Amino acid sequence: MRIEDLSVAMSGLDRASIGIEAGVRAGLDWIKSIRSGEVGVAGAQLDARDAEIRPRDLGRSARRDLAASFRRIGLRCSGLDLWIPPEHFAENATADRATGAVLAAIELAAELESLGRWGGNALGGSAIAVCTTFPPKGAEAVVASLGARALERGVVLADFGWPVDGGEGVPGVRIGLDPARIVAAGGDAVVAATALGLRLGAVRLTDVSSMGMRVPVGSRDGRLDVLAWKVSLTTTGFLDGGRMPVIDLRGMASQAGAAEAAVEAWIDAR
Repeated sequence: MRIEDLSVAMSGLDRASIGIEAGVRAGLDWIKSIRSGEVGVAGAQLDARDAEIRPRDLGRSARRDLAASFRRIGLRCSGLDLWIPPEHFAENATADRATGAVLAAIELAAELESLGRWGGNALGGSAIAVCTTFPPKGAEAVVASLGARALERGVVLADFGWPVDGGEGVPGVRIGLDPARIVAAGGDAVVAATALGLRLGAVRLTDVSSMGMRVPVGSRDGRLDVLAWKVSLTTTGFLDGGRMPVIDLRGMASQAGAAEAAVEAWIDAR
């Protein structure tokens, strides 16, 4: 089976609808089974809020087991999603906990890269990205400290805030882009990716309809030009050295079908 350099996010998986049991291993097995024809995907994106693998609670032995599970199944870890409400980084009552969660995710990402031996990326450092969303204002010191730690550990820290603002220009923080979110807000994902260039840290493979609803990538009523998106990620160098667009299935009525459709649309974009 041929493998495409795509990853699938575990955040938001509806396990009942796709017919899998609870647990990270079951999720990884399901992702490994996704294919369009004879083409499958290369990676999985972990949900850092999953109680089974919460970074601050995961011991050394469990981290080794997690990396070994990826290797046995034949997938790479593309990153960790940590979708904390952005305002939690700016509010006194929640800032410490939010900051601690990101710091723990950075440490886990660095360790998984070492244990998994996936080889990093062409720009240096980890190919594993910690993805979150920072607020546009009010958390500058927090974001700066997290960026510094990501730099120190050689991990990509990607801010998915849109419009680009909270993490813009902060050392150690790169920008994450979700095409569906950008298009729904009236922006152009391709133009955004091209403009960011080497500041681009992580991307999703998502689409949205003219009515503003998330739809499977490649849908007739989708608004993302998948070929232009793929070309922009190639010309910026994002696809170099193991970094992968992540298929995000949140909000999809048929997640299995949406995953297969995204793989097919990516293959056909040539």
